[in-house]
Amino acid sequence: MQEWEEVRRESSHFSLSYMEIQAGKDVRFSLVGEELPMPGRRKRELHHHSHFELVFVEAGELVQHFENGSFHYQKGDACLLNRNTMHLEGFESDCKLYFVNLPPDFLLDLVNTEEPAFYRPQYQGGEVARFVQENKDTETAEYMDLAAVLENRTDTHRRVSAILKQLQEDMEKSGPGFGFKVMGQLLQLFSILEDPGCYHASRIRVDSQPETFIYTRAVAILEERHGRVSRKELGKALNYHPDHLNRVIKRQCGLSLRKLGQQIAVREAIRRMTETDQSIAQIIQDLGYTNRSHFYRLFEEETGMSPGAWRNEQNYQNRLQNQSDMI
Repeated sequence: MQEWEEVRRESSHFSLSYMEIQAGKDVRFSLVGEELPMPGRRKRELHHHSHFELVFVEAGELVQHFENGSFHYQKGDACLLNRNTMHLEGFESDCKLYFVNLPPDFLLDLVNTEEPAFYRPQYQGGEVARFVQENKDTETAEYMDLAAVLENRTDTHRRVSAILKQLQEDMEKSGPGFGFKVMGQLLQLFSILEDPGCYHASRIRVDSQPETFIYTRAVAILEERHGRVSRKELGKALNYHPDHLNRVIKRQCGLSLRKLGQQIAVREAIRRMTETDQSIAQIIQDLGYTNRSHFYRLFEEETGMSPGAWRNEQNYQNRLQNQSDMI
């Protein structure tokens, strides 16, 4: 049998593989049911593939090594690598992983929305499709970071895991029509990966600074929580020390974590005052502020006026615009 990394690098057809890592020990790797020998403790190096590769964390925590640093992926997280991305799955921690190996031609046909089968669109196309189409011929090393939305992580993990397990079962049975089942399951998988209610999707260039990854993840969580995340909560979610995260955020945008969170909360309040009829009191409550006066001070710091004055000014401007449109 071929060595496991050689199989993964040279695969020119669609395949699904599974890896179980036990920190500091030999690991188990299977390619659709076929057990392959693992390297144990021998030296392993960064590598890339001739295909796109989706890595999904089924259990535990993965330390994924790239040329620009090492980053933590939790249960339910995923990443989609283009063919130029040098990487290495770390053996530092216990985890169980699925690898979905997607040859470019196969993947391009799969995400093609121009010729719908059965007279109806089978796939609308989103971030995954754009990533594939824009990376089909590029020499740039880039990957899509897919961080599971915290509030829905458990359900998202369950849905993706169910698809991958069914995919594995159908491929092992290889019965009549299994290829169509595989394609349908992959499209279902892509729709979940592209759903903003399931994943924060960010494209990361490998030549970017390591802190770009951390900052992008932190901002996604802050926006998900409308700015209401403590240092401790953010540190736990990203597996980095809270003080380190605060320094990274300040270097990236010039603001402390607290100040950035305040800005995001005010932006969300403005969005709701613009797009909904919610009362200001209800908006403040929904954003998690129990002290109305405190939020008023934050709002005035960011906009120069109170929430009530801001809404009145917005309504006035809207009336002027409507009158102008009628002339």
